[in-house]
Amino acid sequence: MVRYTENSHSAAPNRKCKMILKNEFLFRRVLLTYNKKNYASIQEIQEGNQIPPEEALDVKGLPMNKSTLNKETRRRLKEILYEDILNTPAIDQIKVLKSLAKLEKDIYTSLSSGSKDYYIPSRIKSMYSYKDPETVQGIKAAMAYNELKDSDMEALDLTQINSIDIVKVLINSKTIEPLKETNPELYEKISNLLKSSTFKGEITSLAIPINEKTPEWVIDFIDFNTIVSNNIVFPIESLGIYEGKCNYTNVIKL
Repeated sequence: MVRYTENSHSAAPNRKCKMILKNEFLFRRVLLTYNKKNYASIQEIQEGNQIPPEEALDVKGLPMNKSTLNKETRRRLKEILYEDILNTPAIDQIKVLKSLAKLEKDIYTSLSSGSKDYYIPSRIKSMYSYKDPETVQGIKAAMAYNELKDSDMEALDLTQINSIDIVKVLINSKTIEPLKETNPELYEKISNLLKSSTFKGEITSLAIPINEKTPEWVIDFIDFNTIVSNNIVFPIESLGIYEGKCNYTNVIKL
């Protein structure tokens, strides 16, 4: 700040520098990340006014704050952020990891039960509204559903607007192998679909009409890892916690 006054020609050699500063915010604690404008804080006072505790948490730019994220996941992640990081005398890395692990287990349990809470709600237009409909995730997911749905389930009319839930799946020639014995009819349907130019050997998304339950066979093909990874978006590196495997020789990582 002293350098700034000198550069702006407001300092003089015959008198001490005097600055009048205004404290816009008083923060209890701030969590910074490696990305610009991505941080979280507890704000206590704004321009001399006490901020109510229920409004004190301020999250800027972090993925956990995006509206596209599951509502319950957003609530749980903010709860961990507030209670285990910003509003605690000392940060316990193990406690944070345990809280995230509990959330991961709850997501897995929800998906395994057939719940659609962690599916992606979507609204697709008529397939004729798209220049190349077979490249649109929602249309491809709906096409897969129409081909693989149970006989008592209603098909999606792709010439109309449809509200659907999209679940990430991992369906390919390897993962469907057990169906040869347990459900040969479904195995044949999927095999034929995988041979089409639309899917090219892999189905990664499957649509379920919003008023339909998840067919039991779908649960075996849910891509749990991708769904969990897309939901648990948390700045753990800012806490000194690093993921992945690294081989170090004579390099020290600070």
